[in-house]
Amino acid sequence: FEASSKTCSCGYVNQELKLSDEKWTCPKCGKTHDRDLLASQNIKKFALVGLGRPELTLVESSQ
Repeated sequence: FEASSKTCSCGYVNQELKLSDEKWTCPKCGKTHDRDLLASQNIKKFALVGLGRPELTLVESSQ
């Protein structure tokens, strides 16, 4: 289980976050997060790492 809405990009996990907290600021790096946006970004990252592709490469269309 990954805490998708509680994990900052710096690696800090906010265990004190309540479900009612829509935004939070990381005490380690100072970045402010929207919980829903952070969760979606982390779910994407967790999936790509699980597939062995930690980053996506954008490809231009030939059309």
